[in-house]
Amino acid sequence: MINTENTHFTKKQLEVLKKRKMGKSISEIAENMGTSKSNVSHILESAEKNIEKAENTLKIAKTINWPIKIEFEVGTNLFDISERIFEKANDEGVKLDFTGPDLLKTLAEKAGTKIKNRRIQTKISIVINREGKIE
Repeated sequence: MINTENTHFTKKQLEVLKKRKMGKSISEIAENMGTSKSNVSHILESAEKNIEKAENTLKIAKTINWPIKIEFEVGTNLFDISERIFEKANDEGVKLDFTGPDLLKTLAEKAGTKIKNRRIQTKISIVINREGKIE
């Protein structure tokens, strides 16, 4: 059972998210709620940030006991990240089920917009469990 009162969403954020899921445009939602498109956009943006924070929180909770954690600063090259991951896994005796190209592809998929021109755009942490799974 879901308790909608025990979330990080306001009632308006929930309302806007539901209407967007139903396919309503920003204009339609604004008109229906008696507010401006700008306000609806702001409500939606805040809700999406809350979702991202919640997803991050769950990832951290899930991976808190994973043995390998590597942090990378802004500007680090994707190839350097790959190399450090293989080195750290080897040092810890963790076998990764990736080839170099597979690891690069996985990193790019997981990082999404945090990578541009093979360089990370925001500080990131990568964690690896004993079975070689990467988050």
